[in-house]
Amino acid sequence: MLDCYKREPSAARQQLGAELERAHNGLDVRTFIQDYYCKFERTVSMVLYFLLGICEAEAVVNFDQETVERCLYKWMRRIKAPTTVVIANRGIGPSIRTPGWSDLGTTHFRGVKTAVFENGHFDMFENGAVVELLEKGW
Repeated sequence: MLDCYKREPSAARQQLGAELERAHNGLDVRTFIQDYYCKFERTVSMVLYFLLGICEAEAVVNFDQETVERCLYKWMRRIKAPTTVVIANRGIGPSIRTPGWSDLGTTHFRGVKTAVFENGHFDMFENGAVVELLEKGW
């Protein structure tokens, strides 16, 4: 996520990212920044807890990346609702170094629509086309 802040066009968001990076490195930051960073840590913990849960449901004992991805794919294939994934070109994708995941894994599933926009992770909702897709495109 820190990379996402660095790619944002907004100087304020870039500054926020720099301060969050200071918090990540254990340096002194404003109380607001420390609180924000703690909320981000809790979000990451919830994601890891979710992944652990879907792996445990498969009776997995080895939590290497390949096994976790396999369990995630299996879980995602159970989703029967129409799915559209909105990807910001300057969002999280460029930070994902695992081959085949720059599209957030959408190519692994049939019927998933992908919409790619020239935005950052945080400013994409300022794009009228993204708003229209979310309001009417489902």
